[in-house]
Amino acid sequence: MSPCYAHDTCVPARSAKSFASWTFLGLVCLSGACATEEPCAQGPEVWTGASRPAHICGDLVIEGRTSEELRSLAELETIDGSLFVFENPALSELPEFSHLRRIGGSLAISDNAALVAIGGFPALEELAGELYVAENPQLLTFELGGSISAAEALFIAANSRLTVFGGMSRLTQISGDVRFVGNDSLLEIDLPGLAEVGGSFTLADNDALDNVTFPSLRTIGGPWSVADNKSLASLTGFGSLEHAGATRIEGNASLAQIAWTGAFASISVRIENNLALRRISAAETVPLRGSLHVRYNPELELLDGFAGVKELGSLVLETNERLREVAAFRGLQTVSELKVLANPALEGPPDWFPALTEVEDLWIFGNASLPAATVDALIAHVTSANEPRVGDNQDQDTALEPCPWPADKICDADSGWYGPGTGLCASDPEDCENLP
Repeated sequence: MSPCYAHDTCVPARSAKSFASWTFLGLVCLSGACATEEPCAQGPEVWTGASRPAHICGDLVIEGRTSEELRSLAELETIDGSLFVFENPALSELPEFSHLRRIGGSLAISDNAALVAIGGFPALEELAGELYVAENPQLLTFELGGSISAAEALFIAANSRLTVFGGMSRLTQISGDVRFVGNDSLLEIDLPGLAEVGGSFTLADNDALDNVTFPSLRTIGGPWSVADNKSLASLTGFGSLEHAGATRIEGNASLAQIAWTGAFASISVRIENNLALRRISAAETVPLRGSLHVRYNPELELLDGFAGVKELGSLVLETNERLREVAAFRGLQTVSELKVLANPALEGPPDWFPALTEVEDLWIFGNASLPAATVDALIAHVTSANEPRVGDNQDQDTALEPCPWPADKICDADSGWYGPGTGLCASDPEDCENLP
């Protein structure tokens, strides 16, 4: 699927402006459903009342219509192309399509200023393309129909009053992306059977969403992002999730706990800037193998679990102001990069990372409560490929001279030409002063 621009021809010419406005959400054009100016089977007769078609062989475009005009669609059973419902300023309710069984393309409902309710599609069995519900500022609820089992993609965006999205109890598979973005009043997402998402999965900027439950979701083929949902308090609703692409959990101001059970795996996990997050835990069976970065979570106190993880590419714990203990990763044996930086309350424990034997880059500095003996004990049983960067931990004011890490493109003085340095050396001219 290609990005959507104003000059694209994959929607009717007179609707290009409406669909182009979705680009700020990072959405894409509707694939496989390039629309013509009028439905190719019935033409103007659809709206004159001269016929009540059961079958439309092309796309059906509902633009600038009223509820009265939509009565001509009461007998509609199949649409070979896509169904577009957009820019209908007088339409407060989309009537029920009680006989519609098949949409051969996509279903897009967007930019309907007065639309409050959608009657639904109770007979719909097949949606071959994507589902878009976007920029309907008065829409309160949406239910597609209980017989749909699969769709290409799901984009629910910028519906400021939408509170409930659901009604698809048999939906098990989305082959492309799932995005819930900028729905300010969304309280509930009801997709109990969704098991597989082939593309990315994004939950972002849904301010009222305090809990999400996807009890059957096992696989996310692309990146998984949970970001800037102000009221989201828990991520325990993904209990069956086994695999996701690069995972980002960021900026969720009310998120207090992250707990992974089962066999959750991801190529990388970033947990950053969650202002209320207090605990991150994982079951022994979690087979994380890529990277875990936990940064700038000011209330985080405990990181535990992950006992079955033997190898990691990168583990970074940085500027978590209340992090007292790293009780996790008791079985970790090798890691390419281990960085524990500027966690002022961190105390250990003394036997942290007991199984760790090999590390390529080891950085432990700026942790004001971490005893030097605890750091030394770790270094004693770990083989590090590069000189460890260690210092400025409990009761230390490290200012090494000469600097043990010259000419490595990392400034180890207090500051350099581009900003703050690590502060571990009294001076580091080759890296802090002489760079172009």
